[in-house]
Amino acid sequence: MTTQARIYMACRELSDCVVLHPRFKEALTGIQQLVTQADVSGLPFGATVVGDSGSGKTTLMAALQRFVPAQDLLGERPSALCLSAQSCPTIGDLLGKLIRQLGFPAAIRGNRISDQSLNLIAALKDRNIKALFIQDFQHLYRGARDKSAAGITDWLKQLVEDAGVVIVLFGTPELGDLSHLNPQLHSRSPARYRLTRFERNDEWIAFLQGMALRCKSIDWAPIHQRYERELHIVSDGLLRPLKQVLTAAATIFIRDELQELNSGVFAAAHQMVFGTDSSVPNPFLGRAK
Repeated sequence: MTTQARIYMACRELSDCVVLHPRFKEALTGIQQLVTQADVSGLPFGATVVGDSGSGKTTLMAALQRFVPAQDLLGERPSALCLSAQSCPTIGDLLGKLIRQLGFPAAIRGNRISDQSLNLIAALKDRNIKALFIQDFQHLYRGARDKSAAGITDWLKQLVEDAGVVIVLFGTPELGDLSHLNPQLHSRSPARYRLTRFERNDEWIAFLQGMALRCKSIDWAPIHQRYERELHIVSDGLLRPLKQVLTAAATIFIRDELQELNSGVFAAAHQMVFGTDSSVPNPFLGRAK
């Protein structure tokens, strides 16, 4: 296997690695039960997931999408759709993204939003879409957007009621509590889960152990045996910066044909990720290997 292929494999292992730590498992299991219950009862209700950027919301959404099986062996007809609410979203933005995911042209028959929405609802029912996951939902309530936010939430309520889909909303803490922002939408997505950053404790060490067990291309034991403190400092207990540093370390380790993961590898990985003039401290510098 070439060096580049080994680097790719090691980095993909880290990127795709999912460790079911307690808060992640609670949210994953709880939302899976909501999707299953809606399928049985015909009464869909969803959830909100709140967490800091980098806390694992995107990973959770991907895991949930895999839980809802596609309707064909090639995965070309998914039963769950994912989209992101871009900054200052409109109904048209969200509608267009859903239409494209369903494989239709960006503009379907009927120029008005109401006509397109009816066509979308019919398509969701015809394709037997069970769940809709919306990322970055905090953008909806950013700034003075009361009128447009109300229009979008009314539209989402229509999707729940007419298409029978479970809607799960993901956002940063800026999203707040949906029960205060929009009680009617909250009644249709009443469950709430929070993904928080790790404290430096036994749960953090257990998470690093889980990563080391699942990622086999490199011996990752040092991340929980020797460097858990330093990795907590550079990641601030968040998963995205942790994986960024680890993938950089994997690249350096394999590229330079090193024999062990030591402080020099992680110091160089820190510089690769954060640069030479970063406000993020490099705790690996000066540490004995």
